[in-house]
Amino acid sequence: MLWHAPIPKKYYHIGGESNEFPLFFSLIICFQFLHPFLAINKPIGGEIMVVEGWLPDYALEKVISDFQDEYFKSLITTGGPLLKGSHLTKYKTYAELTASTLINIGFDVNKLVVIPTPEVHRDRTFASAIEVKKWLNNSGMKIEALDIYSLGSHSRRSWLLFQYVFTPDIEVGIVSLNDRSYDSKRWWKTSSGVRMVFNETIAYIYAKFFFIPY
Repeated sequence: MLWHAPIPKKYYHIGGESNEFPLFFSLIICFQFLHPFLAINKPIGGEIMVVEGWLPDYALEKVISDFQDEYFKSLITTGGPLLKGSHLTKYKTYAELTASTLINIGFDVNKLVVIPTPEVHRDRTFASAIEVKKWLNNSGMKIEALDIYSLGSHSRRSWLLFQYVFTPDIEVGIVSLNDRSYDSKRWWKTSSGVRMVFNETIAYIYAKFFFIPY
């Protein structure tokens, strides 16, 4: 019987380091494309601008700039009850607070429509879209398209949920404003970026494949 010397461990490659590099580069590619996928920009030049009421002040400055440069007829603010500070201010919803902020930084009050969202514990963006559609129906205003202004990685989900409500009667566009709370090109390097992108990825998957519009 022939005796064979054992093969040193450094020559084994089964499931070892040789498989780690493709996985590493696959993750990097996924990370690079995930945020642009969520933070989608597809404006369509709608007659109405819909602004999600929880946007930070610096994003609202961009909102005013875009409104002045485009051909919007009205700006609608949406949003439900304030989660903090409602006892210290006369504003009780994000829609009202954002509208007041816009007026204070120079927006024309005559082109502003405030549409508060009722208190709901889930699907808040969808509930906001429902309220906007109710207002449009009651106002008698006839439009063919609207553009939603959202923030960063939340944008694709907002776009999808508004489409559930308005398609095919009204075309829906989306504008994703920059989220300054993290570097969108290196979002995985900060806890805020990881938390935001992963949460929105899960929420989008739910909205796309499991949510049933009612």
